[in-house]
Amino acid sequence: MEIILVTAFCINLVFFCIHKIKKVLEDVEKSSFILDVSSSEDEIKDLLRQVGNEELEQESAEQASESEEESQNIKTEGA
Repeated sequence: MEIILVTAFCINLVFFCIHKIKKVLEDVEKSSFILDVSSSEDEIKDLLRQVGNEELEQESAEQASESEEESQNIKTEGA
């Protein structure tokens, strides 16, 4: 009987924690959305440029590593 009560209490506690976490996440999402809407057009364009630049840097780094791997493979095949 005690095990059932403890199990029920634990399950209730887990659901309570999940509910609180969801509320906090929703509040954070709402506040960040408000900040995004209030941002100026120039700030948004700058952020988009930064994201684009980061993506280009990542792609070029990936291509460089791939070309290094290919050159190493060619060297090992030739040897």
